[in-house]
Amino acid sequence: MRHRSSLLLFVGVLIGLGVFGLRSTSALTLVPPSLEYKTAKGQTIDGVVKIINNENRTLVLTPSTANFGAKDETGDPDFKFDAPSADLASWIKIDTASVTLELGETKEIPFKIEVPANAEPGGHYAGIFFASGGSAAGGGQIGVQSKLGSLVILTVDGNIREQATISSVKLDGPTTVGRPPVDFSIRIKNGGNVHVKPKGKVTILNMFGGEVETMTLPQDKNVLPGQTRLFEVSWVKKATSAKKGGFFEEIGAEFSNFALGTYTANVEATYGETDKTMIGKVKFTIIPWRAITVVILGLLIVIFALTFGLKAYNRMVIRKAQGSMKPPVPPASKE
Repeated sequence: MRHRSSLLLFVGVLIGLGVFGLRSTSALTLVPPSLEYKTAKGQTIDGVVKIINNENRTLVLTPSTANFGAKDETGDPDFKFDAPSADLASWIKIDTASVTLELGETKEIPFKIEVPANAEPGGHYAGIFFASGGSAAGGGQIGVQSKLGSLVILTVDGNIREQATISSVKLDGPTTVGRPPVDFSIRIKNGGNVHVKPKGKVTILNMFGGEVETMTLPQDKNVLPGQTRLFEVSWVKKATSAKKGGFFEEIGAEFSNFALGTYTANVEATYGETDKTMIGKVKFTIIPWRAITVVILGLLIVIFALTFGLKAYNRMVIRKAQGSMKPPVPPASKE
C-alpha cells in the first residue's frame, strides 16, 4: 500500500449562484493535500487527515465525499458533488458528522476506505471535503460556503491496463515562424484503466540531424483513464518577449534568437510501472525574414558603395594620368 501527497484543492462554492471555483486560503489548512493508495479487492484502508484552524473564529465543518474526473485537457478535477454517492466516494467512511475547531486548534480526522470484493481493477478517484458554512461562536451564516478538499487516488489490483499514447504534437500557431520561442502542444491519451504520470523530453533537431536543444516535459501531471491531457513546452533560445512586436523590434529579436531552416521536435516519454515508451514528433520551419532582409539590404548597400567608389577611383586615376601627360610637340616644318 502506497501513500503519497501531491496536490491541494480549495473549492469555493457560491451558494446563491450555484457555481463553484477553485480558491486558496491560509486561514484553514487540510493535510495531506492528497492521498494515494494501492490495494487489493475486499481490503480496508485506514487513513487520517489533519485540519488546522488559523481563522479568528470557531468553525463547524461538515465532511463529505465526491468522485472526480478530468474536466478538460488541462487536467483540472471535475467533482461530482451532485451525483449519487458511488464508487470510491461511497467506499470512504467518516464516522463524525461534523467537526468543531476552536481558533488555532488542530484535529486529526480518521477515515476508512472499504474496498468491495467486486471492485473494478484500476484507478478510482474521489475527494474528502470539509465544508464551513458558519460560525459556532455567533454571527450567523456567511454568504459563501467553502469546501476544503484532499484528493484520494486509489488503485485496485487486478487486470491493470497501462496504455497511453501521444495522440498529437502540434505548434501553437503556424508551422513557419520568424524566430523562437516556439510553443508546442503535446496531447497524451490514456486508454487504460489506471492513471499514468508521463516523464520525458522534447529534443529539437536541425535540418542536419544535429541536436539543438532539449526540454523536459512538465512533471507530476496525472493523466486519468479515458482522458487526453495537454502538456505545453516552449523552445526558447534567449529570453525575450513571446509577444510579437513591431518590425524594428522583431529585427532585434530575430538576431538575438537567430535560427534558420527546418527543425524537428522529437517527443520521447515513458509511463507506468515498467516505463513503457511513447513517441511523437512535429516538423517546423524558421525563416527570420526581417533579419534576412536587413542583411540583404546591407550587402546591396556595400556592393553599391564599392561599385560607386571603384568607378570614382578609376575616374580619378584617369584624370590624374591625363593631367600628367605632356601635349605632343608638332614636327618642325621644312622650308
